[in-house]
Amino acid sequence: LGSLFAERLEPAFRRDAVAYRSKQLFDTTGARLAAVTAEGGSAFALKRDGDDWKLTAPVATVADRQAAEALSAQLSALRATEFVAEKATAEHGLEKPKVTAALAFDTGRSYRLEIGAPRPGKKGEVFARLDGGAVFALPFDESDALVAGPLKLLPLQVWTVPLEKLIAVEIARPDAPADSFALAKDA
Repeated sequence: LGSLFAERLEPAFRRDAVAYRSKQLFDTTGARLAAVTAEGGSAFALKRDGDDWKLTAPVATVADRQAAEALSAQLSALRATEFVAEKATAEHGLEKPKVTAALAFDTGRSYRLEIGAPRPGKKGEVFARLDGGAVFALPFDESDALVAGPLKLLPLQVWTVPLEKLIAVEIARPDAPADSFALAKDA
């Protein structure tokens, strides 16, 4: 009985303390994400403006509300699959992260999320860390929203012009002038 106990439980007692941390990365109780700035990959900056969202970089425009809210919910609920190390090594790819995101909450709390190399042997996971701390594994689909960049955040409806005010539309293709065309309203 003694050796059976030792064989099954001893590995659990030899685990690093980092393995016992909460996998919930942020305590967002009563807080809302107020701003996100992503660097690397497709850089962008997104800021909450009341109930709406605005892209402030690379272009200044109103963001698609549903896409911005989805990103906000996804980032606010980030969970590590596992904490893997107290300090980053070259294997983790965090010396030069692929994406670095600054997350600011309306409570005044902010975090710096760094996303590094893919995790070997764990398809769909990357190494990451918060504020330069312990290294954890993060499902790739949760970090993917940051990598996709501003294109997913642009409004789907580009113009809101009443049809009676539209006089003409011209599509000019400098790379293929023969494919350019114009549509005009009859006088």
